[in-house]
Amino acid sequence: MMARPNLTPQPPGIGGHALSDADIDFILMIDTRVHSPNMCFGAGAILRYLTFRNPSAIVIHRINECDELKDEPFINYKLVRANYVADVTVLVDEWLARLPLWRQHLRSPWFVIRNGSDTRIFHSRGYQSWRGEGPPFARIYVAS
Repeated sequence: MMARPNLTPQPPGIGGHALSDADIDFILMIDTRVHSPNMCFGAGAILRYLTFRNPSAIVIHRINECDELKDEPFINYKLVRANYVADVTVLVDEWLARLPLWRQHLRSPWFVIRNGSDTRIFHSRGYQSWRGEGPPFARIYVAS
């Protein structure tokens, strides 16, 4: 079993954690906004980790948003800049792959995964609302 990475919290206001273990195999970059509560570490921290600690770590960059989706003028710029550290890019849905931005600026191999689940496997048939007794995960139903 692989050991969990040691994420050392940074002081408040800096955002995220510092990568400190020298033997991390994969880094999944899911959010490029440095001050987002969803982000553990940004592209800069990953680049420093690759440069000074472990240049063989593989960085996977997940992209599931863009200026066109959020109607914001800065998301694409941040995603393209962050993608510099990626070894592979995963675009969440085909419409993202069709945007000219990614064909022009992605420097890593990329793949598309679809956003959503297979309803033959993940469904609500037989679902019972959790009543606050026992662990909530005991009510998960998966088709067999």
